[in-house]
Amino acid sequence: TAPAGERRPEYQPEVSGALRLHAPLPLDLSAWTSLSHVGRQYCVHPDLQRTVTLESSRWLDVGAVRRIDSRAAGIPPVTISLIVSNVTDAVIYEQCGLPREGRTLRLQVEVF
Repeated sequence: TAPAGERRPEYQPEVSGALRLHAPLPLDLSAWTSLSHVGRQYCVHPDLQRTVTLESSRWLDVGAVRRIDSRAAGIPPVTISLIVSNVTDAVIYEQCGLPREGRTLRLQVEVF
């Protein structure tokens, strides 16, 4: 619990939201980008035993997806995704003292 006089709701951002754009591309590709924002929040830091401010943060994710449907050749459909999370390598705190991962590249293959 927060010390007396410092009671603010924890992990309740002032505002949060995201904007996502998706576009089809040639060769059965599609691309997307997502811009997210989380406003200022407060938390009781476990080491300091007081309420601290988590400043607002913004991050950008981008990705490309290709679906390959080869059922005619006896191969199940496959979706291949290449995703870059937190492109700008922003420092994002979702909890006191615990930052989210930095820039991350993911390759994902789904077989249906």
